[in-house]
Amino acid sequence: MPTDPKTELALCDPREWLMRLARALRAGRMPARDAQVLAERLEGVAQGHLTAEQALGVQRAPGQRSISLQATIDARNEALRQVAKLYFPDETCAAAARFIASGLTDYQRRIWPRERAFDAVPERNLGRIEGDFWYILKLRDHAPSARHMRRIIAG
Repeated sequence: MPTDPKTELALCDPREWLMRLARALRAGRMPARDAQVLAERLEGVAQGHLTAEQALGVQRAPGQRSISLQATIDARNEALRQVAKLYFPDETCAAAARFIASGLTDYQRRIWPRERAFDAVPERNLGRIEGDFWYILKLRDHAPSARHMRRIIAG
């Protein structure tokens, strides 16, 4: 049974749909059904029937994270998992989480106030865990607790 393209696109993950549109636009090859749905949604915005968020499928319900915030948290969590693999490969998740949480909190308290304005990882931190801490805090200026870190690393 054929599906309605509008319904099909509305049911997919908004980030996935936006990335697919971006790739198609960049390559100059947008599938006809995506082009039609996008055109209809943009017309809705131009006519005042839809907000841009509704048209792009990124409107969030109360209490939900925005797509950009969720993408940032996902990137931070992946960076934390990489730190655990790189610097604590022989430790349990719990032990690695404690070490990382302690180091990240210490870095955030002592060094981050001086380095937060930098556009890139300071050279002295390249290849060191402090460079990874800088990147993690640049993504999201918050150090998760050891308990939360353990769930992230295990995840």
